Amino acid sequence: MTPRSLLNIVFKVAGIFLLPQTLETFVQFILTATNLPKQDWGQIYLYNVLFTFFQLFMYVLLTYALILKSNWFIEKFKIDKDFEQTDFPLNIHRSTIISISIIVTGSLIIIDSFPSLIRYIILYFQNRQMQKASFGAYKPYDFSYMIIYTVKLIIGLVLVGNQRLFTNFIELKRKN
Repeated sequence: MTPRSLLNIVFKVAGIFLLPQTLETFVQFILTATNLPKQDWGQIYLYNVLFTFFQLFMYVLLTYALILKSNWFIEKFKIDKDFEQTDFPLNIHRSTIISISIIVTGSLIIIDSFPSLIRYIILYFQNRQMQKASFGAYKPYDFSYMIIYTVKLIIGLVLVGNQRLFTNFIELKRKN
């Protein structure tokens, strides 16, 4: 394995580990943008939507560049030029490393989102009981966090369940 191919793998794995934050920011942007007409905060709320969009744009750009355009980083910054050793004795195929990183990333998303989703489901039922006890005077439940953690859990399950599909997609983009 050459330094260039090793760095390629490292950048792809870094992009895969950045994927959960990108997806979480996407869900936050959707929730923020859909609540825009409901808020009377005016300009402050608009700045919040614009900042979230900018953050989402940067995450998407960086994730895309790391996963699908990792050669560009290596060529642009000449990272592979200063290695004394021209070949590394690593006998693991690139797609195996990418598959493992996708499984680990999906598992971390599941481990992070499942307990939080259960917590917000319990809070929802507690809120319903409080509304019944107060004859509807208790404020309605905010479903946004439940939606965020449900989407994250689904994304984690899709990553783990379809890791071969994602690996093939990344490898196909590398060959083109």
